[in-house]
Amino acid sequence: MEMFLGTNNFLKTKEIILKRKENQPRWKLKIGKIREQKVEKALFKMKRDKEIINFLSSGNFSYPDVIDGIDFYIIFINKRYRVIPLSVTGPDFVEDHRVKHPEVPIIAVKLSTPYQEIRERILEIIHSPL
Repeated sequence: MEMFLGTNNFLKTKEIILKRKENQPRWKLKIGKIREQKVEKALFKMKRDKEIINFLSSGNFSYPDVIDGIDFYIIFINKRYRVIPLSVTGPDFVEDHRVKHPEVPIIAVKLSTPYQEIRERILEIIHSPL
């Protein structure tokens, strides 16, 4: 059976992450889920308001999530078609994400972060030069 390039690395990394997840308190996992839901809700509103064309969740424990740290892809057109990856995390974890995945834009979300702030940060990311 042929393995895709990087599949072994992905499977090993995914296994390590899943083991770590088992040892984390449920409330920490819940907070991470809420952060992603807040960003997803903002992306839905931005799509509805035609600020973005579309977006796609990478899916939990998918290759983009595990290896590249990508939670969403944002599809956007401004003079040209762009697909922009996005990582969602808490303020305390931004630096760790930057070190692991320096090429992926990050949005830090607290439970108290309002929609408008999330929207503005996403707009900054999609309008930034490559």
